Amino acid sequence: FLIAFIFTTQADRFFDIHLLTAYHQFCANVDSLMAENGFFVHEYTKSRDPTLLYVSISVLFSFIAAMLVFPNFRYANMYWCAQGSASKLTRLALHLTFLLPFFSLLSFTTPLKKELVFGPKKFFTEEQFDILRIYLALLSLTFRSILRKPHLQAHLNLSDAKLSTLQRQNGYIRNVALQAMIFQYYSYFCAAILQYFSPVLLSSVFALLLKTTGQLSWLGSPRVSSSRTTTAVGLASIFDPTVCSAFWSLSLTFVTFINVVLSLIGVMYNSYFLPL
Repeated sequence: FLIAFIFTTQADRFFDIHLLTAYHQFCANVDSLMAENGFFVHEYTKSRDPTLLYVSISVLFSFIAAMLVFPNFRYANMYWCAQGSASKLTRLALHLTFLLPFFSLLSFTTPLKKELVFGPKKFFTEEQFDILRIYLALLSLTFRSILRKPHLQAHLNLSDAKLSTLQRQNGYIRNVALQAMIFQYYSYFCAAILQYFSPVLLSSVFALLLKTTGQLSWLGSPRVSSSRTTTAVGLASIFDPTVCSAFWSLSLTFVTFINVVLSLIGVMYNSYFLPL
């Protein structure tokens, strides 16, 4: 919870999210909707403290981070073990798959956007850079799906590595116990598949929600401003593209940040404490 709270409160300083701007826009939309429906809006309600927003989002993010701990550790173990029997080209693809979430997280940083969008050369427009973030998140899922075979095979090979370790040790082990120890890796295979795909799948879902609710174009075209009134759209006007873009950008950034950090911790653990 503490990490999620620090990330939520400090996200606007390092990432291009604009959470406070979206919060003030949300409050203005609520006030406008209430005023148009005949409700009286007090003056003191117009200046709202975002502390409750930070706490609520941090509680949600802390649960998400807790659910992503073991999947990312499992993926880190697969990634580390898959390099042992992989060719140079496959190893390069494994490294790229591992680094893609980091590139996705880097694309949300404010300095990178200022350099690529508002810098002297202006490589992208703002809309093109926004959709590039979506493509990076989806590309992570694509590469994870393409390279599923060496990763999942690395998990199954753990039984062979365990058997080789036992053969080098002295002592006696019953045949039934040996079979049960080997079978546990295969019985856990379905859970390993879910743990392998779930981190990037969650990021891709948030990316697609960001693309849809933020009214982004797949080609990076400028957003079309809506001329609908607040009364015409009703409660949907509260969650306008500004509000939705900030929330889903924050969600995508946090999940990607957690995936990157936990994967790095898992790789460090496998490389220094569990050598093959």
